Amino acid sequence: MNKIAVIFLFLIGLATSAYSQKNWNLGAGYFGQQATYPGAVLQLEYESFVNENLSLPLRAEVGFYNHNKSHNVLTADIQRGYRKYFSNSLFVEQSFGLGVMLSFYREKFWHEHEDETLTYFLNTPVVDFMPSTTLGLGYNLSKDRHSNDLLWVRTKISWQLFSRELSKPYFGLMIGYTHSF
Repeated sequence: MNKIAVIFLFLIGLATSAYSQKNWNLGAGYFGQQATYPGAVLQLEYESFVNENLSLPLRAEVGFYNHNKSHNVLTADIQRGYRKYFSNSLFVEQSFGLGVMLSFYREKFWHEHEDETLTYFLNTPVVDFMPSTTLGLGYNLSKDRHSNDLLWVRTKISWQLFSRELSKPYFGLMIGYTHSF
């Protein structure tokens, strides 16, 4: 199985180096955890094209949202994925990410661990490992692959490992704009 993965990665590397177009993109937008807890997201992206209609973006993303009156959350992650452009200017994308989630609690918060011990947090950021996956749909306003102006809607599923079980992911909604420079 490892040989197949190495061959697959090698072929992607060859395909990526064969097509020379690369874009640096800057994006921003609304980021709401469960779509209702308001926040914002800022993204810097390096988009390398495999061909005219397929790219492999590498995105650094920082997000913030206010989770009701109990705490604020700051997320930072690196995501790698693909973006498929269609002739009608629509595109779809998917990415996987690894990062951190910092939760800043404004009131007393007790966390029960698997071994039934309790931890108390107040005015202390709780740092957790955050794997994530993002699915998106968008529209390329420029209709030109050399300078993209993208409108997008993305759903983000993330996990707060160490503080929350894997069976309890967070769902977020992102709506934003990305520009190539």
